[in-house]
Amino acid sequence: MRVYPFFDAVSNRDDLAVVYTQAENGDLVQAPLQIDSDWNEGGSGLVSTASDYMRFALMLWNQGEYDGVRILSEEMISNMIHPHIESGVFESRGAEGLGWGLGIGIVTEEEASIPSSKGDVFWGGYYGTTFFVSPSTNLVGVILSQNEMSEYSGEYQVPIYTVQAIALSGR
Repeated sequence: MRVYPFFDAVSNRDDLAVVYTQAENGDLVQAPLQIDSDWNEGGSGLVSTASDYMRFALMLWNQGEYDGVRILSEEMISNMIHPHIESGVFESRGAEGLGWGLGIGIVTEEEASIPSSKGDVFWGGYYGTTFFVSPSTNLVGVILSQNEMSEYSGEYQVPIYTVQAIALSGR
């Protein structure tokens, strides 16, 4: 994977994908690039490519290895996918059956609020940059919609794509 900076280092680049938002009248318009150069919180603002995001997801699926090279130790992967925050904490936001590891969401219960399998991991970014890894179905996906979150975007939608992919594959 290449090294990519946070937003403030790429604000003048013209090769970034355009991000869209919904105007008050419902029209789709280009969203301004929101950059707070005074502070990068670490959990947002990282810039990368679709290919590298997929490599990251495949590395998680392969327990820390990608293309025959160990990137993260098995112990680190185990820590990442362990639900350090158990299910129930965010139930008021419709997140029943979901826990939270180190930088990722984890489906912790078979009867989760999203159509997914126990053990699946996922994460979504503010602009619709999302990945999922489903060990039980051997599906790995990256979805890059480039839309600013709105009341219509919905949270925790990635597992729905998983179910649709399974249905289309005939599994």
